[in-house]
Amino acid sequence: MAAPDIILVTGKGYLSRYDQRLQNWFQVVPVEGDPENATPVRLLILQNDGFSLKAVHDRNGSVVLVCNFSETIVSGQSASVLNLTLKDGNKYCMQFTHTDEGAQFQMILRSAFEEARRKPTGKPYSSGTKLGGAAAAGTLPPPAKAMEAPRSPLGGATSGETVGALIESLKKALAAGDVASAKEVAGNLAQLKVKTNMIVESVGDIPPGRPGTIRLNVNVEDRVETGVKIILTVRPNDTIAALKRKMFHEYTFPVQAQRWIMGRRIPKDFETLLENGIGISGANCYLYLVSAEKVGVTKRQAELERQSLNHPATPQNPPGLDRAIPAPVYPPYVEPQQTYLQPRPEAYQPQSAGYTTLPPPRTRIPSGGDNGGYMRMDPRPRRPTPAPTPPKRPAKPTADEVGWHCPACTLINPPTFPGCSMCSTERPADYQVPPEGSYIMDADEKRRYEDVRRNEQLMQQLEQDWEREANEEAAANFQRILDTEGQELITNTEDFECLICYTDVAPGEGVVLRDCLHTFCKECLGEHIKASEEPVVMCPYQDGLYSCPEVITEREIKALVTPAEFKKHLDRGLTTAESQAANSFHCKTPDCPSFCFFDDNNNFFPCPVCGKQNCLTCKAIHEGMNCKQYQDDLKRRATNDDAARKTQEALDTMVRDGEAMKCPKCGIIVQKKDGCDWIRCTMCKVEICWVTRGLRWGPGGTGDTSGGCRCRVAGKPCHPNCGNCH
Repeated sequence: MAAPDIILVTGKGYLSRYDQRLQNWFQVVPVEGDPENATPVRLLILQNDGFSLKAVHDRNGSVVLVCNFSETIVSGQSASVLNLTLKDGNKYCMQFTHTDEGAQFQMILRSAFEEARRKPTGKPYSSGTKLGGAAAAGTLPPPAKAMEAPRSPLGGATSGETVGALIESLKKALAAGDVASAKEVAGNLAQLKVKTNMIVESVGDIPPGRPGTIRLNVNVEDRVETGVKIILTVRPNDTIAALKRKMFHEYTFPVQAQRWIMGRRIPKDFETLLENGIGISGANCYLYLVSAEKVGVTKRQAELERQSLNHPATPQNPPGLDRAIPAPVYPPYVEPQQTYLQPRPEAYQPQSAGYTTLPPPRTRIPSGGDNGGYMRMDPRPRRPTPAPTPPKRPAKPTADEVGWHCPACTLINPPTFPGCSMCSTERPADYQVPPEGSYIMDADEKRRYEDVRRNEQLMQQLEQDWEREANEEAAANFQRILDTEGQELITNTEDFECLICYTDVAPGEGVVLRDCLHTFCKECLGEHIKASEEPVVMCPYQDGLYSCPEVITEREIKALVTPAEFKKHLDRGLTTAESQAANSFHCKTPDCPSFCFFDDNNNFFPCPVCGKQNCLTCKAIHEGMNCKQYQDDLKRRATNDDAARKTQEALDTMVRDGEAMKCPKCGIIVQKKDGCDWIRCTMCKVEICWVTRGLRWGPGGTGDTSGGCRCRVAGKPCHPNCGNCH
C-alpha cells in the first residue's frame, strides 16, 4: 500500500497553457472549450517518495495537472508568476491571486528543489544534468521506500519553512471550512510529529442581518478599582479566547488574570459572543482581574507573551513549533560543475511586476551561445550571512529603564502612567517623573501622551470658544441694555393680567417698570400717578404680604401722563422739598412761588421770578434801606402798623430764644444761619463769636487775642459749647 501524499504548500490562482499551434496562451477551464467557466485552480507541492506538483480546479476538484520534479522545468518570473515546462514539451503559467501567497509558494518550491538535490544518490550528477529537466542525462536516485519528511542540510530536524507552510495551510483550510483539506494537512503534521498549539479566534459565520463588527462595553474591576469602562470593537463570532488575547494585546491584562462574566455566568474560552447572547453594539459584560501573583504570572512572562503577539513567528521559526530550527551548516566549497536549472521561454512573456521575492542566485552568462536559451546557475550552497551587529545603545534611556516598578505586581510602567497598567496600583509618591524629552517613550506611552496633549488642546479650544461666546453674549446683552435705556417706557413682550384692573394686556400694551419689573397696563399706571399726593410715586404692586418698595422713575411718569399733570407732579415735589429743608427761604413777594436754599456766606436772595431783593438776615424785602435802617423803621411802625409790629415781635422772639442776637458794635439783629460759631455782621462787618455773643478779637482787629473771646488761647476753648471751628 502506497504511502499517502504530504501537502507541503498550496497556492491559488489562474493556470494558463501555451498552444504551440496557435502560438498563444489560454486559461485552463473545467469544461473544454468553455472560456466563460474559467475558475481558479490550486497548485500543490506534494511529497511522497519524491516531490511533485499537482493542479486541482477550485470549483469541482478535478485534477488538471500532475508532474514530478524530475520531469519539470520551473522558473519564477515574479512573486506572482510561475512558469512550468513539462517533459512532453507542454508549457504552463500560474498567475497567483495574491503576491504573498505566490512568494511563499515559490520559497517552499525552491526549498523542495534543494532538498531533492541534496538527497544521497546512487549516481552522481553529471555536467549535463538538468535538475528537474525533461532530458536529464542523469536522473534522481530511487527514493527511499519509507516515507520521509524533508530534512535540513544536517539531516536532522524538519525544515522550518516546510512546517510553517503546513501550519499556514491548516489555518487557511480551517478558516475556509474545508474539512477534507484540513484533515489531510493535520495528518501530515501528525506524521511529522510537530508539536503545535492553536487558538480558535472565531467560530462559524455571522448570521445574516447581524453586523460584521460590534462595540462591546466592558466594565473592568479588580480588588482595588471599580467602574472602569472600556469599549472594544469585536466580531459577534469571536471566541472568549480571542477576546482575552485582544485585551492582553491592547491593555496588557494577562490572559491568565482575566475572568469574564456574561449573563451572570463565566463563559468558556471556546464559546463565542453570540453563544452568550451578545450580537449587537452596546452590549455590556464584566471583566474581573485577579492579581498576577495569584495566577503565577511574572513580569518577564507577560513581556514575552506580549512580544509574541506584537512580533509573530517568521518562516525561519514558524508558529506552532515548540523548538527552534537549527541554522544550516554548509559543506566546504568545491568548484561546481555547470548545471542547467531554469528555462527562459521566448514565445510567452507574461507581464511581470518588475521584482521578485525569491533570493537571487549567483549567476553568470557564458560568452558563447551554446546555453540553449537556459541560464546557467552556480549550484554552490549560499554561505550563511553574518549575524547582524546589535544596534547601538541610544543616547537617551528607554521608558523601561527609567520607568517605575509596581509595588504590587512588579511590572515596569512608563514614567507618565499614574497607575499600573496591569493591576491599577497607584504610582509611588516618591517617584520623580523624568522631564519630557529626556528619555525615549514606548508606543503605549507615546500614544497616551499624544492623547493627553490632544485633549488639552481640545479643552483649550473649548475654553476659548466658551470665552468668545460669553464675550459675544455679554456684548449683545450690553447693547440690549443700552437700547432699553434709551426708551422712555419698557413695554411687555408677552400677555399678562394687570394686577390693578385684572384685564388681559396684549404685548406692547403694558408697561414693565424698570426698577422692579412689575407689569401693569398704561391706563392704570397713569391714574395711579395722578392720584398720588406724594412727591415720589411708589410702585402699586402689593399682595397683602408684600408691598413693592421701588419707585416709578421721572421719565416713566413723564411718558404716562399729560404735560400738565407732569408739571403738577414736579411742583408737588418742589413744595415738599422746600418744606422739609432747614435752610430754605421763600421769596417774601406775595404769590411768588420762588424759593432758595442758602448757606452762611449769602445774606441776600435775588428772586429770579419777581426780581425782588430779599434780605436773608431780616427775612424781608427792604430795598433802599440797610438792615439797621429797616429795623429802626420797623420799631417806629410797630406802634401803628400791625404787620410791622408782628415782624418786630418775631425778631424779638428770635433774640430771646437764641436764634438771633444783636451786634455788639452796631446793635442790629444778626442771625447764624448755619455752619461754625464765627459770624460777621452784615452792617458793620465786625467779626462776632456766636456762643459768647461778643466780639471775636480785641481792639487791634483780626488776630488780637488781648480781647474778644480769646478762643484757643493756651489751648482752652472760649465756651463750653464752642464748636472749635474758628
